[in-house]
Amino acid sequence: DPNEFSKGIKSDYWKSLNANIRAPLLNKAIAGQYPPGSTWKMITGLAGLKSGKFTADSHVHCNGTFYLGNHPFSCWKTEGHGTLTMAQALEQSCDVFFYTVAREIGIEAMAAMAHEFGLGERSGLGLRGEQPGIVPSPSWKQKARGVPWNPGETINSAIGQGDTLATPIQLATMTARMVNGGKKIRPRLLLNEPNREDGYVDVDADDMAVILDGMNRVTNSAWGTA
Repeated sequence: DPNEFSKGIKSDYWKSLNANIRAPLLNKAIAGQYPPGSTWKMITGLAGLKSGKFTADSHVHCNGTFYLGNHPFSCWKTEGHGTLTMAQALEQSCDVFFYTVAREIGIEAMAAMAHEFGLGERSGLGLRGEQPGIVPSPSWKQKARGVPWNPGETINSAIGQGDTLATPIQLATMTARMVNGGKKIRPRLLLNEPNREDGYVDVDADDMAVILDGMNRVTNSAWGTA
């Protein structure tokens, strides 16, 4: 109850707020760090296109399961999506397509693309308590945990799972950069603040168009999953 603050909050009530599992005092927009899930597929897709190993016309067949060695990684659609292009894979949120991209390009390519879009770093919004999220990589894992990278972690990272974490403000920044011509937009608090941009993301316009096509299909096509 916000009125409790205006009257001078009692210590017992303050303690109960801090102990609450829903963390009501946490500014979730800047400090809540969550697995980004399928929103990360746009990053994986762009990294695949930038690598040159995939194009708008590349096809991957999904039968519902991807194998790394003899270890299976399931697609959310048990029976599979069939054969898809990049835009169709985004449209239908096919896990197997992006597992395949990740295996071919590796975690470092995905991590580099993520940083282009403001992930894994604070936005500089100026609010206390902002968290940086996590863009996992072999160097990050060695520093954070003192153990080497596992190839299976690359596959999990392809769809925004594993150790990958992002804040809502980071995902908003990522999306803004995608839909505003690749400008490295940074969020601001006040309308009359000057625009905060750091040039452009290192992404080819044709590659970005493939991702935007997929994003459009997600909400505007019969096969879309949103």
